[in-house]
Amino acid sequence: KLKIDFTGVKKVMSQKTAQFSLDYNNNFSDREVGLQFNAASSLSPKDIPPSYFNSKFIHIATNLPQNQLKFINFLRGKTKAKLSIDTLEQYIQKWPNLVQEALSRVDLIFINKKEKTLLKKLKNKILIIKKGPEGAEYVSASQRISVKAPKIQPAVDTTGSGDVLASVFLVYLAKGRSIKESLQIAVNTASESVKDFGVEKFIKGIYYTSQV
Repeated sequence: KLKIDFTGVKKVMSQKTAQFSLDYNNNFSDREVGLQFNAASSLSPKDIPPSYFNSKFIHIATNLPQNQLKFINFLRGKTKAKLSIDTLEQYIQKWPNLVQEALSRVDLIFINKKEKTLLKKLKNKILIIKKGPEGAEYVSASQRISVKAPKIQPAVDTTGSGDVLASVFLVYLAKGRSIKESLQIAVNTASESVKDFGVEKFIKGIYYTSQV
């Protein structure tokens, strides 16, 4: 009913679904992440539907950097799409060289303020810096664009809000909107997502941006 495309979803009957846990402090500024990849560990670049290769953007979501590199190397030979990526503070601390290598091979990098301080070699890269309640910032060699987030009180669950921001930003760029407009819509949508658990805010049909 929501017209969600499940083309790229793979069902693995013999394994458990990937699980993760997040332990936040009171203001959501720090978190401890626990991950059990389970079925996600069997995901291969060959599982990507060929129809995806015609996309304008392909996002490499948060994953182990060694896995991200497999997808990046595979996609570079299959598509002209611009590649974007996300990572985790814990991965940067544990595998700094691998994370740095993965980030060096993509076109856009989504990171938060704390992750940026851990990454030293990000020159000549397009960064989308996620600043939580402060908004977000687009930084390139020639541009710096900042947008503010609407005030949200209280935030119920910030899990996945970065993924919402990345997906909405890339979709609107692909539609031909300006960087600033795309980033503002993305920040507004991500801010709405923290008002409920997961993406319940959207699935319930309570909120739809006037632009969609």
